[in-house]
Amino acid sequence: MSCSCLFISHRKDIAMSKKIWILLIVAILFVVAAGALILHSVLVPDPELTEDQALAIALGHAGLTEEQVSYLNAHLDRDDGRWVYEIEFREGRTEYEYAVNASNGKIVDYDKDRDD
Repeated sequence: MSCSCLFISHRKDIAMSKKIWILLIVAILFVVAAGALILHSVLVPDPELTEDQALAIALGHAGLTEEQVSYLNAHLDRDDGRWVYEIEFREGRTEYEYAVNASNGKIVDYDKDRDD
């Protein structure tokens, strides 16, 4: 085998090696991008309900209006792997606490305590 044949064969190996490296890098970038999208969907809330809608659900369940309550607090929080609005309010000497599923509006938990 002549020297020129070895040189051409070596160049083909280098070209193939570059293609493999490029494919490997593209595959790694794809996996990283897919992982970032999955993490984003898990860590960043994208609720179907607004805070006002969740508040209306909780107040409706309690049989109250926003004008009747004091100390109104609502915020979005993660609970058992799902996003919920945690809502607290008072009416007279009674304190209400609600957890409303941010995706479907169902009341996940609620508590009513009266100060004596």
